[in-house]
Amino acid sequence: MKPDVLIVDDEAVNRRLLSDLVALEGYNTIPASGGEEALTILSATAVDLVLLDLMMPRVDGMAVLNELRH
Repeated sequence: MKPDVLIVDDEAVNRRLLSDLVALEGYNTIPASGGEEALTILSATAVDLVLLDLMMPRVDGMAVLNELRH
């Protein structure tokens, strides 16, 4: 079973590039367009790794990290 990688970035181009590179290495990718979507995904799905953009509008990467810690 391939590990799941959640890729969180508000820029679609970055999300796509990271997804393509990670998939080429044999991982399953789960894209999220922002912090809110990432938290929704993480509440329902166990992932092995999160690649997280820190500077996003509304819910930034630090807010996501703080939420995950609690």
